[in-house]
Amino acid sequence: MLRVPLLIKFPNSENKGVRIKYNSRLIDIMPTVLDVAGIKYNKDLLDGQSLFTLITGKEKKNRIYISDLAHKDILIPCPALIATNKNQLKFIITKSREGIRYIETYDISKDAEEKYNIITKDDKVREELIASLNKYYQRKMDVKKGKIKVQLNKELEERLKALGYLH
Repeated sequence: MLRVPLLIKFPNSENKGVRIKYNSRLIDIMPTVLDVAGIKYNKDLLDGQSLFTLITGKEKKNRIYISDLAHKDILIPCPALIATNKNQLKFIITKSREGIRYIETYDISKDAEEKYNIITKDDKVREELIASLNKYYQRKMDVKKGKIKVQLNKELEERLKALGYLH
């Protein structure tokens, strides 16, 4: 479910035949659509980034993705199963109520099928990973609790409704 092909048909067949070899994310589609439509938006209010830097070759790196699965009995803010990446390393983190149970690590550049768990022994990488995930989920909780307000101007709100992003 993490490796889903994305095909984009731009107006006038611009960027025809361009293939991105770096990770992109579903949350990157909305900013890309806004850019194509020429709609100004506050980039700080969106988790995603326009794909144009990848399409034009100005950006040449994998974007960090976070995919998670929560169970009803798992306490917020962190879900029970999280997949994320750092460069070519993919991490799968399994949690319980007591905390992290284990972290699987795969080098996707050498092991795309994720057969060989290389379990990183680098505590610094593990600590950075856990800290960044905690920060990410805390921000999500702050937004959910209303501590961080996301405001759209009326025109942008109407356009997003017309595109089906808002109800």
